[in-house]
Amino acid sequence: VVSGRYFREKQQFDFEVLSGNNEKIRTSGDGITSDWNFNPVLTHRVNDRTKLTARFYATQYRTETRLVNPATDTLYYTDNFYQAFSRPELNLEHFAGQHALTFGAGANLESVETGRYGVAVMRGQETTYGFAQDEWTPSERMNVIAGLRFDYNTVYGSQLSPKLSLRYELGKNISLKASYGVGFK
Repeated sequence: VVSGRYFREKQQFDFEVLSGNNEKIRTSGDGITSDWNFNPVLTHRVNDRTKLTARFYATQYRTETRLVNPATDTLYYTDNFYQAFSRPELNLEHFAGQHALTFGAGANLESVETGRYGVAVMRGQETTYGFAQDEWTPSERMNVIAGLRFDYNTVYGSQLSPKLSLRYELGKNISLKASYGVGFK
């Protein structure tokens, strides 16, 4: 399965801005906004109990803005903003009796460049991760999920995130749930 999207828009600006000394300045100009994303997903059934899924998601967003002061024919404001994100991920699901095992690994790759807040420098961060989960169904009424995830971020460091949850059906419309987990975002 492959999905994607592309968008491009040209904008015309004509408005007043308030300068630092409370003076109104008429500005005009143009801007272009574009963004796209691409998301292929490949699934392979190894056998009747094992499935492998590869995903890749990528997106980019860009704006270019230029404003002039028509009274003086001088450049008043300019900005080029660029942001990119991609996420490759690989998952393996295996069903063994009362257990549904899931293993996976991937990465989040992010970058941004803009002159809005000073010098336009490309900044970025990466997060790589791996996870494992066991969904155990010992009976029709009981379900237990145990999982572990490890994230390493180039800016924030690493985090190990365990998870344990339990669901027990007391009756047709009533169930007890308990869970414990640690998160990293």
